[in-house]
Order: sequence, then C-alpha cells, then structure tokens
Amino acid sequence: ALETPTAAPPPQKRCCSKLHNWYEYQQTLDEIDQHIFVVLFDFSRAQSWKKKAFSFAVFLLSVAVAADSFYFGYISPKLVEFLKWTVQHSAVAMVTFVTFYAVATLMFVPPFLLTFAAGYIYRQVYGPVVGFAVAVGTCFTGSYIGAMLAFLRARYMTRDLVKLFSRRFSLIRAADKGECILVACLGW
Repeated sequence: ALETPTAAPPPQKRCCSKLHNWYEYQQTLDEIDQHIFVVLFDFSRAQSWKKKAFSFAVFLLSVAVAADSFYFGYISPKLVEFLKWTVQHSAVAMVTFVTFYAVATLMFVPPFLLTFAAGYIYRQVYGPVVGFAVAVGTCFTGSYIGAMLAFLRARYMTRDLVKLFSRRFSLIRAADKGECILVACLGW
C-alpha cells in the first residue's frame, strides 16, 4: 500500500516568542564564548616553541615588574644606581641609556621616570642648554628604538592571533583591513 505524503503540521504559536528568541540568542552567545577558549587553546598548541618561550618570558617579566612596582620596590634603587653611574661615565652612558630606555619600553617600565632622570642627569653633566638637548636626544632615540622593537614584537608574535580573531569578529577584521579608521579614532 502506498502512503500518501502528509503535510507537516503548522508551527505552534508560542505565547512568549520574544522571550524564547532572546533565550536562543543568549545560548548562541554562550556557545561562541565557550568556543573561543577552545579555539585559543588549539591556537596556542599550534605555535612554535620559540614563540611560546618568548611570550612566556615577556609575560613573566611584565608580571615581575608590576609586582615589584606595587609590593617589593627592588627596581627603584637599582634604577637610582644606574642613573648615578651615568653621571660618572657620560660617553658610554648615552649608548647604555638609549639601550636601557628601549628595553624599559618593551618591559612596561614607566618611561617618564627615565625621561625626568635624563633631564636631571644630563643637565648636571653638560649644563642647562646642552644637557637639555642631550636628554631630549637620548630619550627620543631610546623611545623610538623601543617603539620599533615593540611593533616588531607585536607584528611577528601576534599576527597569527589577529588572523584568528579577524575570522571570528567583524570589527577586528575591519581594523585588520584598515577599514575602520573612524572606529579607531573614536575608541569604539
């Protein structure tokens, strides 16, 4: 005997359809939030050991500097010793100061302290006018080199992560393509 196809029953109308749609929307958001951690875990497992080691070292140094700034106070006396050394060895100290300034920029040490210290020290060593010019030059050079190194670190260490997030989030995709200048300027 042949069965005749029957039509599907009409959908039942729910009394709380807006609430149900909201609940389904929240479930999809929860699923997206849960899956991002799985995706990040898979991403971290796929990275080379060099990137993992460098990222871990930068993270540990940043945590150590933050902990020292708030609790221990070990870095501040060493910074004062370094600044006293720069007064005694002015020629070598400029190159060392620029290097230290660049590394401090990478390790999240507040650079404004080094800027004020350079102005104070180089004013004592070279006088007010020349000392000001030397302080500005060393601070500018150190911050410029530190910014270049930070850019290179961000570009080559986190490029894969930006690609991962740009596939998932449209705002990051637009920022990666350079399409959201207004969003970047307004901070949205």
